Amino acid sequence: MNKFFLGLVTIFLVSCEEEWKGIIYYDKNDLNNYKVLSQTYESEDECLVYTENELDRRGIRLKGDLECFKSD
Repeated sequence: MNKFFLGLVTIFLVSCEEEWKGIIYYDKNDLNNYKVLSQTYESEDECLVYTENELDRRGIRLKGDLECFKSD
């Protein structure tokens, strides 16, 4: 019985995992020009870190902007 209950709890926790995606805006004054990053992240904080790093990598940290959202 305990193994069965543990299995149900594990399945529930795995199905409740959140997935986050990041968007980089090339110009914070023109939000029509953007790219949705293909990678998914396990938390909003993780998404923000990696999306900010992507802005740095592209050399647009001061000019661009970012956003993270829960993906379906």
